[in-house]
Amino acid sequence: MEIAEKQEFKESHDHPEWLQSVLIVDDEPMTVEALQLTLEGVGLEVYKAECGEEALKIIERTPLAVIICDLNLPDITGLEVLKQAMVLQPNTSRIVITGTANLNIAADLINITHVSHFILKPWDYNVLVQAVESSVEKFNLLRENRRLNELTSSQTNELKKNHENLQHELAIGGRVQNLLLEGKVPHDIPGTEITGLTVPSKVVDGDFYDFYHSAPHILDFVIGDVMGKGLPAALVGTAMKFQLARFAAPSIHPLAHQKNKGWHLDLMEPHDILKEVNNEIYTSLVKLEHFVSLLYGRFNFKNQTFTYVDCGSTKPLHYQKDKQRITTIAGDNFPLGIGTENEIYRQKKIKFEKDDLIVFYSDGVSEAQSPNGELFGTKRLEALIEQHHHRDPNELMELIKRQVSHFAQKETFDDDLTLLIFKIKDSSHLENAISRDIARFNSHLSQLKAIRKFVEAFCIKVMDQLTSVSNLLELVVDEVFCNIVQHGYKGESGNEVIIQADYLDDCIILEILDQGKPFDPSEIEHPNLVGKKDEGFGFYLVKDVADKISYQRKKSANGWNCLRITKKIGYQGMDMELSHYNKNDIIVITLEGENLDARESPDFKQRVNDLISKEGSHNVILDLGLLNFIDSTGLGSFLSIMRSLNTAHGNMKLANMSNPIRTIFELVCMHKIFDIYDSVDDAIAAFHNEKAGKKD
Repeated sequence: MEIAEKQEFKESHDHPEWLQSVLIVDDEPMTVEALQLTLEGVGLEVYKAECGEEALKIIERTPLAVIICDLNLPDITGLEVLKQAMVLQPNTSRIVITGTANLNIAADLINITHVSHFILKPWDYNVLVQAVESSVEKFNLLRENRRLNELTSSQTNELKKNHENLQHELAIGGRVQNLLLEGKVPHDIPGTEITGLTVPSKVVDGDFYDFYHSAPHILDFVIGDVMGKGLPAALVGTAMKFQLARFAAPSIHPLAHQKNKGWHLDLMEPHDILKEVNNEIYTSLVKLEHFVSLLYGRFNFKNQTFTYVDCGSTKPLHYQKDKQRITTIAGDNFPLGIGTENEIYRQKKIKFEKDDLIVFYSDGVSEAQSPNGELFGTKRLEALIEQHHHRDPNELMELIKRQVSHFAQKETFDDDLTLLIFKIKDSSHLENAISRDIARFNSHLSQLKAIRKFVEAFCIKVMDQLTSVSNLLELVVDEVFCNIVQHGYKGESGNEVIIQADYLDDCIILEILDQGKPFDPSEIEHPNLVGKKDEGFGFYLVKDVADKISYQRKKSANGWNCLRITKKIGYQGMDMELSHYNKNDIIVITLEGENLDARESPDFKQRVNDLISKEGSHNVILDLGLLNFIDSTGLGSFLSIMRSLNTAHGNMKLANMSNPIRTIFELVCMHKIFDIYDSVDDAIAAFHNEKAGKKD
């Protein structure tokens, strides 16, 4: 591929062309070829460099959207290449791809060269493509935004005099809104079907929405509105989206281990994300005299829950198929930019079921006006959903749009009309869904570390039992690979070994394929344990670790042997999780599980007591909205916690108790012991009244 001559990054104001060029910097030909095939397969233009000096020559002469760089190059380091790239093309997105999983190096790269992604070899195809495509999109959107800012600055005086240029500016502003404020509706999300529609208004405003797919069964979503109209509101909305993305979709997700959950992605809770965003942007919003109303939510399709923080947004509607009714999803937090810089946000959680609908909408729907000034309102929207919930979501969305347009008797709207409909699908398969990774290795013992890293990364991906299961499976794959190299390929390098890792039905399944000399597992003798031989232990270890082993010999000279190893993950995480927040020295603890029985009660009691000790408050409210079963041991844990609180001159109140739980409490007369309230707010008010009464 010829290198284009150096050119200015200037395009036509009417038809700006997106830059699709990607530079791959790596000294491994197989890696470069694989990356090139992948990226050209999704329509990107690829440049290649085998060393740092060659890469810098390309960077000096060729406009690039993304640079993908290995850290270890034969002449200069990848870090030096990226540092010089920041000077030569400061706006180009930078991605590191490496075989070294070092978080310190990753942190240095992010801080020094502002890389957007840190990808490990061997890479996951979908992760790589998503990272590169999002980087290309981000580069072009930022470039478009800079172009529009320059255009606004240079034409301000002329726009004041020329109405035609003003309309042109508004059209470009509308394009900024489409590119930067409207999120891309994701498809093929397990557990839901999402449809979205945005009808731009006659003027630019600050409506925005976006999605953050942080795990296979987790989807975060935000919909918001910046106070005011015009390009300033749109730019504030853009800044808000970028701040949200920093915390909702970081390039590296940390891992955490908890006794009740095992290893899992340590995602920030929605209320923590908004707290961090508000801290970052609060001062700027106050100076600009803007505030942002939004709703940030997290769909967990495995647990069938929606956790959300409502900051003065329009109230989404939840149609519950089994109950054939609509409820409003609402909270009581201030919009961002109002309140304090260290504002504490309260989150809530609801359950959803198969065939439920959750409808998000902008005020362009609810505040659409008829010619006589009447508002469309939410009642009309609720009626449409109740009458037509059985329709395809796309049909329902178009129906709502037509009804709003007919009501307003306008083809265009005074405010952006945004509709997003989530149709909940069957998510029972998520527990048994397959997660799969495949990697190819050279038949050389130098590959052992990379193979172990591949197994470790897969165990992290399936988020369970990292230390115990991963270590055992790394040992198994190490032994099998050594046997293939030394006996199957007789020590010859240059041959291929393929490892496929699957996760299905709580089992990790490893398939190791090779084209070497096959072996007969039944002929392998038990190892000599008295020291007469120093070999024969490998397959013995494999059999001891695996729950099931199968071996298929190749059927031709060019065929493949396949050793299949199955390892059952015996760890069962506890169902009961806890979330909490502190409101005016009152700890509100939400029980996230449906059952509190003898198995879970001891750990539950200990965690609540630890939480009380950590928070330093002895006034506690237990939110029981999700709890459907409790046995005598669970009741006893409630009594034990309350006794401890009373000893410390505190108290405990219960809120949001379901009918089944209330019945159990009444059967054993425990409703006479505990203060029980319909809502958390009522329980908080009761604590405040008690405190006021003591003062009187």
